[in-house]
Amino acid sequence: MPRNNEDRPPSSEEEPTISTFDSPNAESEGRRGGAASDGGEFSAGHVIAGRFRIVGHLGSGGMADVYRADDHELGASVALKFLPAGLAGDLVRLARLRNEVRLARRVAHPNVCRVYDIGDADGRPFLSMEFIDGEDLASLLRRIGRLPKDKAIELAREICAGIGAAHELGVIHRDLKPANVMIDGRGRARVADFGLASAAGELGDGRDTMAGTPAYMAPEQLRGSDASRKTDIFALGLLLYELFTGKRAHDASTLAELRERYSSSAPPTSPSDLVEGMDPAVERVILHCLEFDPDDRPVSALAVMAALPGGDPLAAMLKAGETPSPELVAASGKRGTLTPTRAFQLAAIVFVGVALTFLAYGRPAFDESVGGILAPEVLSHRAEVLLENLGYEIEKVDSEWGFDLDWRVVSLLPSVSMAEGQALLKSDANPILRFWYRTSPIPMAPWHTSLPGLNIGNIVSPEDPPLSEPGMAFVRLGPQGALLELRVVPGASLRSPFPSEAEIVEVITRAAELDPSQAQQIEWTGVSPMPGATTLAWEIGGQPRGSSARTVVATFSGASPTWVAVDPPAAAGTSEQTLRAQDRLSLVFFVFFAGGAVVAFLNIRAGRWDRRGAARLATVAFVLCFLSQLIGSHHPLSVTEEVQGLFKSIAYAATRALMTWLLYIAIEPFIRKLHPKSLVSWSRLLAGRVSDPAVGRDVLVGLAVVAGLGPFTLFLFWAWAADRASPTFSTISFLAGENPLSTTAFLATIMRYPVVTLGTALGLLLIYVIARRLLGRFAPLVLSISVFLFFSRAYDTTGLSDFATYTYSAIAATAITYLVVRHGLLAFVTCNFFAQVFLTTIFTLDPTDWYFAQTAIVALLVTAMTIFGVRTSTDRALLPHRGQTRNSG
Repeated sequence: MPRNNEDRPPSSEEEPTISTFDSPNAESEGRRGGAASDGGEFSAGHVIAGRFRIVGHLGSGGMADVYRADDHELGASVALKFLPAGLAGDLVRLARLRNEVRLARRVAHPNVCRVYDIGDADGRPFLSMEFIDGEDLASLLRRIGRLPKDKAIELAREICAGIGAAHELGVIHRDLKPANVMIDGRGRARVADFGLASAAGELGDGRDTMAGTPAYMAPEQLRGSDASRKTDIFALGLLLYELFTGKRAHDASTLAELRERYSSSAPPTSPSDLVEGMDPAVERVILHCLEFDPDDRPVSALAVMAALPGGDPLAAMLKAGETPSPELVAASGKRGTLTPTRAFQLAAIVFVGVALTFLAYGRPAFDESVGGILAPEVLSHRAEVLLENLGYEIEKVDSEWGFDLDWRVVSLLPSVSMAEGQALLKSDANPILRFWYRTSPIPMAPWHTSLPGLNIGNIVSPEDPPLSEPGMAFVRLGPQGALLELRVVPGASLRSPFPSEAEIVEVITRAAELDPSQAQQIEWTGVSPMPGATTLAWEIGGQPRGSSARTVVATFSGASPTWVAVDPPAAAGTSEQTLRAQDRLSLVFFVFFAGGAVVAFLNIRAGRWDRRGAARLATVAFVLCFLSQLIGSHHPLSVTEEVQGLFKSIAYAATRALMTWLLYIAIEPFIRKLHPKSLVSWSRLLAGRVSDPAVGRDVLVGLAVVAGLGPFTLFLFWAWAADRASPTFSTISFLAGENPLSTTAFLATIMRYPVVTLGTALGLLLIYVIARRLLGRFAPLVLSISVFLFFSRAYDTTGLSDFATYTYSAIAATAITYLVVRHGLLAFVTCNFFAQVFLTTIFTLDPTDWYFAQTAIVALLVTAMTIFGVRTSTDRALLPHRGQTRNSG
């Protein structure tokens, strides 16, 4: 007769399911109630709840009565599980029945018995569940002994898949044993009886710690610890032991004997001693599950399934058209261990490549290429002295400094010769690098008119906050301190006696490193950006280095100058390059946020999303962006402004985290369905397996690729680029409008890069997996073209020549294609991150340079990540136990 899994009549060989809710003394708990009755309380044909017609009685026990019934509404056979009549009013039993429905309904998997709903029939609570036409595994093993190897492996895989599905949803079974595994009419294994199951977040209160069957409890449970996924793994090992040997792992007849055996750490008899020709791989898996220390057991049931011989579960799911779970992806693939020789070879590539990159970027030094840069403390002091010499008594409550580029000069570099370009870079009249200094009588709080997700820190800039408060001052100097521009809001305090106009003109011309004796007053028809009654202009000749005549313009409010400019441009404002970069960033923001939100909603609705991975990724994004804000923001030392800045930082970090969360949910399920092998090490990292060998291997490979390509790229740039007809100058660092020469701003930038580069990596990887599905072997070519177009467009505002831009884009496309095809997302993200760091770092090889801290930070970061990669990928402590071997990655 067909039998359901629930509460079959126990045999004399079967241990009971116990719970401290029911019995304070678990050791004295009796077995389930006697044998099943022939007919049960409800006879065939009886209708329950106006919907279920009883077909027959399947069995009875101390925990429940089970009937087969026909569901007239669904037109299907179901099993109905009733609490025994004497326990129908037991609140604990009723709570457990409801808990079983609540938890079991979460799990929808072909290898799990489905539970539908809970109902009531004249005061008798019951639950309805899937009817399985078959027998339980315990009965099958008693009837035929151990199963043939191939069939046992097949059932083992299915049991692991069922338990893995439950664990993925946070459900811990707590009573896994052969009696609670059904074998249906098609020979498939179905995990059942979630009556003692619990959600992972509900454990840890010390209650019901002894729930389960003692013979299938883990050692830590018998010591009073709460159940966990690892206790289910131990029970799974005991179940597999019986499945492959036909015998139990421990022959203890009482709970006291079992505790004594566990306390002595006596391992079970090796399966190979019981079964001739036992597969060594199966034996390793079983004994791995039965480790006494929970940390030594497999990380998941899916990892157990992946370790079983005879097939690739990931490939099987893909062949069936199903999307593998993140846990299965993490459990699949090779272990990733590198030989020490291979790991040290990669480390050598990293260190040599980075050293050459430092050498190439650091020679000539950045300050040498622009004719020298004074330290910001010196330039700030010069700005303050200049204001004082002009008669101002500035009340400095707040101040800030920074460097930026003159994009008019940058735009000229690709079109001039090498000699002309070198002269242009070191020009006193129009320096490419400019220092600015701001001081204010009140705390400066940036306005930030950009979107929350694009606003990068509470950063004071020359324009933000506007010069609106009386006494606010702005001074722009050349890299060696020559005056370029000055602005002061009228109303600042003036010293007495105030200098005369002639003295002011002399101060201005000498601050601009001009000869005041050569000044001749001229007419000027421009518009002053600052208020004032009078605007005067002078032309000054006889400049150093043979420059042509210079123009100095000054606007006066009364006797005090409010604006001074040396060779003022025809029109001031934000550079075209910066505006173009901001426009593109805004467009990307809207496309990713709007489009990603729609696709993410569809994936959530279909249940395809990686809930845990997305949450962890969003948390990391929030923390990194929030810390980036705190480090890189301007702190005006005003309680009100600091609190406002804190909330702005939280808003920015939350927006970035939301964007990351949506983008990941929108893209990752498609990659996992179409090309899951590219996510193996990434999924392990998100699962918390930071020390996994595959994680260290892919980090090391990503580092080696970017370090190895750096010198090659630079060689092309400087040795072959258009016969070196035009000078090269790093402008990428300044594109975001921040201050890359500031150590705090640099730290804030690189802390944010993992979040920024992840979006790029996911988008390009999605292009590859779609092309792989549609175009097959032409997919790498499609990816290469996509990467080339992306980088060539992204860097067309950097001032580099077309040849240099296209060369870098081609090299980047080759490297990224290799990483994506051979190693996957983690190696790609690592390479992309460090490539961005190298491009935006202003290197110097002189430790006495005031901006050397950036070079030191990058060197330490590369060294730490390389050591992590070598140490993790070759760590022998991570080798599997009991003679297991690991595959090289």
